[in-house]
Amino acid sequence: MRNLNPRRAALLPAGAVLALVVSGCGVLGGGADDAKRDASSGEVTESAAASVFSLEVGDCIAIPDADQMLVEQLDAMPCDQPHDAEIYAEQTLAKLPEQADLETLAGTFCLAEFEPFVGLAYEESVLEVTYLYPTEDSWAQGDDVLQCVVVHPTEDVTATLRGSAV
Repeated sequence: MRNLNPRRAALLPAGAVLALVVSGCGVLGGGADDAKRDASSGEVTESAAASVFSLEVGDCIAIPDADQMLVEQLDAMPCDQPHDAEIYAEQTLAKLPEQADLETLAGTFCLAEFEPFVGLAYEESVLEVTYLYPTEDSWAQGDDVLQCVVVHPTEDVTATLRGSAV
């Protein structure tokens, strides 16, 4: 699993662990740099650098280089445009766990949600998993969401990964 963090994030490449951590800089969500959305469906309609605090389940995104672990923004785009990742599940946390407990919780939750979303067991899939998670700073600003992210490790896709069975 891989961790992306300025707000939240981690990634599970076939057997490894990586996470994206969300940074607590700035105000949570609702900023001028949020992705444009369709009013009725809530789907992203225009590519944009979006605050990680504004990302939602179903958003298609681009994951930054593996060496960038703390993130405040991710590129969000309509799912029919090239992207390598999609937010597929989220869980509200009652408290901010210690790092090791957070990684265990994220791994367990995200892997359990993987097959129902993708349509194939994680062990059989080419896809990887990461997650976005709060830091102490972002938690203090009200960030209490763990988000699971499915990632295609080798290529961009131009459709949702929901039901893709890859």
